[in-house]
Formats: sequence, C-alpha cells, structure tokens
Amino acid sequence: MIIKDPNKYGVVDLDRLKALEKFIGAPLPNEYRHFLIENNGGYPCPNYFSFADNMTRVHGSLYGLSHGPDSIQLDKVNNSKKGVVKYLIIGSDPFGNKIAIGLREINRGAVFFIDHEKSIHIENEPEKIADSFDHWLNSLHDWVNPVDTEVEAIIKSKNTKALSRLLESGFNIEKKVGSGKTLLELAAIHNATEIISLLHKNGATLNNALQFAERNSKYFPEYLESVTLLKNLYPS
Repeated sequence: MIIKDPNKYGVVDLDRLKALEKFIGAPLPNEYRHFLIENNGGYPCPNYFSFADNMTRVHGSLYGLSHGPDSIQLDKVNNSKKGVVKYLIIGSDPFGNKIAIGLREINRGAVFFIDHEKSIHIENEPEKIADSFDHWLNSLHDWVNPVDTEVEAIIKSKNTKALSRLLESGFNIEKKVGSGKTLLELAAIHNATEIISLLHKNGATLNNALQFAERNSKYFPEYLESVTLLKNLYPS
C-alpha cells in the first residue's frame, strides 16, 4: 500500500491540529496522528476494503488539515458534532458512507464504517472494520471481481494467511482455477510477491509464471520485482 500525493495541499497546520484535538477533547490516536502529520491526507493505493459481506473503496483522498477543498478538511467535516465526540470522520466511500476512527475507551484507534442511511445511536453503533488505523491501511486491496473463484480472490487480494489455510486443507497447488491459470501463474500476473514465495515454499512448479511476469514488466516496471523473485526461486 502506498499513499499517492501526500501533502498535496501543504503540510499539516499544527495550530489547526491542536485546535481539533481540543475540540474532540483528546489527542488523536497515535497511528492516525502520525499518518496525518506525515501525509496530511493523500490517496491510498490500492483503496478497496472489505468487511462482512461488503466491499467498497476510499473515495478520493483521506481527509487532512490543509488549504484544500473544504470537503476533505478534517476540522470542517467534523465541526457539526456536539457533545462527546466518539468518532472522527477521516474519509468516505463513493456512496456517501463514512470511514471513521474511534476516539474513546475500547474503540480508541479502531476504524469504523458508518452507513450514511443510519444515524449513530446506542443500539446502532457503526461497524468496526479494523482494530487499528495501520491494520486498516495494510488491509486495503485491489478490486476483486465478485464472480472470481475463492482462490482467485485470495491471490488478487494478496492474502497469504487465507492461502496458507487453503493449502493446509489439501487444495491442489497445481490446480488450474477459473481463469485457467495455476496459482503461481495468477500470483505472477498480479505481482503478488509474498504469494509467489509462499507457493514456492509449498512446492509449486513454475509453468508459465515467469513469462507472465516478464510480459507485464514491459508495461509496468513494478513487475520487475516478481520477475527477479521468480528467477531467484526457479534458477534455470
């Protein structure tokens, strides 16, 4: 995961940061505060996140404290809150739903999804989607086609834990899945280097994986990482 255009509208205005923390009655959670000072918003890439049976994405930039548009200013987006502020809105998805970070007690530092059609009441709390801001950032993934097979979705999202569980259950590592590719070939196509290493460790054969990675590297330089890794793991 990378942040594109960090500090696009300037670095954090520290006076506004102090004013925001005074308004919410507490310092910002450490991970989020560090992110804000370092990046002041920016566009996470990839930007999709999943929870329960849903998948959505961050719409544009995460909010910051700068001279950019009011719609992405942390203090201006949150200035209508009254009383004890339990959640700070830090971004949104394309449908008007909000991404927020918890500020109080056991929810402090956790990341939540707020459905714009529901108001926040005691009986209708927002849905927790990550235990911490860094965990949420690191869980962001590329779009996954809902018609993909389970294993294709696992590889596209670069989920090594899920793949390990699948292999431990006896899944055939050389099986060609929905797209007609082996697992290693799919990993090469999606530049999933950790998946490549995991599959090699479990005995996957090379087949056409290197050719797929080399083909993509002609247009996308980042694929050179997969090319180098495959050549090191499968010396000719």
